[in-house]
Amino acid sequence: MQLSAIRGAQQVKKRRSSRQRVDCARTQIAAILLENAAILPLGNLVPLSAFHVAKMPPTSAIDLIRVGLPAGSFDAAAKVLYLSVDELAAKLWISPRTLLYQRKKKVRLSSERTEKLVRIARIQTLARSIFSTDAAVAEWLNAPAPALNGIKPIDLVDTDTGAREIEAVLHGIAYGNVM
Repeated sequence: MQLSAIRGAQQVKKRRSSRQRVDCARTQIAAILLENAAILPLGNLVPLSAFHVAKMPPTSAIDLIRVGLPAGSFDAAAKVLYLSVDELAAKLWISPRTLLYQRKKKVRLSSERTEKLVRIARIQTLARSIFSTDAAVAEWLNAPAPALNGIKPIDLVDTDTGAREIEAVLHGIAYGNVM
């Protein structure tokens, strides 16, 4: 009786440890993918761009922002916004040299830099729902907006308050309440 109980406990322990190994392996694979790629066609497995994170529920997005996106995701965001990496870095008050170093070392962006990147991705996603193309969004972001006292929306994305103002203007455009 005791021998069978001991064997049963050992089998349960083996099953648990194999599950833990599988979970650990999945986590390691996700970490490798996050470190080495900006965007991969992985569906819902791992969001690898700021645009994916911007569309996520806030609780999930917060976790990913705290961990940080891969530095290469900055390139993808710049491309969608029709900006060079240096231009986007300047707009977000991030040192281009720091970005270059992080991309070369294939490390993640800090949570602060990731949050700034997700912020502009959130604005681009909202604007894209109003304007017909990414090029139209980029044109709007780079043109002086009367509702923002003649300031270009892209010049306000470096702060959360500026981003909220841009979002308010976009909601106004969407619902016909443009100031």
